[in-house]
Amino acid sequence: MLSACFRLLFCGLIWLVSVGNSSAQLFPAGMNPGKYPELYSFMERYARMLLSLETSREQARQMQEDGVRLRVGGVDFRDTGEPFSAVYQRIHQTKAFTLTVDSLYFKAAWGNEGSTDEIAFLFPKKYDLILGKDKKELTQGFLSELMAEYPEAETYPYPILYDSGFYWLESVRSGWFPEVGKSDGYLFDIDRKEDSLLNLFSYADRMGKKHRLHLTIRGYRYEKSWLYPLAELCAFMRSKNCVPYVGLETETGEACTGSVFYVNRDLMYQHLLYFRFPLKAFSEDDVLIEAVLTPYIPIHNIGTLYDE
Repeated sequence: MLSACFRLLFCGLIWLVSVGNSSAQLFPAGMNPGKYPELYSFMERYARMLLSLETSREQARQMQEDGVRLRVGGVDFRDTGEPFSAVYQRIHQTKAFTLTVDSLYFKAAWGNEGSTDEIAFLFPKKYDLILGKDKKELTQGFLSELMAEYPEAETYPYPILYDSGFYWLESVRSGWFPEVGKSDGYLFDIDRKEDSLLNLFSYADRMGKKHRLHLTIRGYRYEKSWLYPLAELCAFMRSKNCVPYVGLETETGEACTGSVFYVNRDLMYQHLLYFRFPLKAFSEDDVLIEAVLTPYIPIHNIGTLYDE
């Protein structure tokens, strides 16, 4: 079941604790969180929330509702009979931290693996739990982050692209294609549309392309349209550890349509972008690309649909 596993070892952790005012800091200030800043923030928020509950029974009930498991020396937290504040204090007596990732869970553990002093949290890969926001808040927050990256973006008075229903993608690919006859550079050739659009929607910023999207963000009871540089979007998605997968749906003498799946497998969500790319845009950077993006589509439960 393991799809990825890596180990982080922190020596000499500086523990800053103030349980009296319900604050909790599990990691030293200034620590580099690497690929998972949201996860480290979530662990500290979750610890603060558990400390704010009065009894171990309330704490165990909350973890059960969230699908979070806590094991203390190999024993489930609810069977230990001790409050989380006692477990929290024991965490601070160890200097070893391990983060393990599989297809469904993050496992954050303190102490020696498999020993009686190991304390291990298992968090489901549910982005709304880890990010601490509901679907509507995430959609609006996604828009705010994009605008923060490119505040000069122009608003657009009306939507251009309309969803026509279901479609089938013959192939969806990730990666990049080099220019013909070269070992570097990015292919961008109207005669190889599928390969070129894979490059463009993945690496427009590295290609130096100036194409702009008429971009509609569409989410739960929320929609907003404006003009946005494709290069900025590509760089933003990489900063969020989202891997692009691009596939074409249709091709006519005027335009191509297709989809880009920006997938974050660590937090188990994807942003889906449906685009219409005019063929003139292969030669003219100022031709608008029409696009609709639906952010934060969950993928954490897809595998369980086929368990039976």
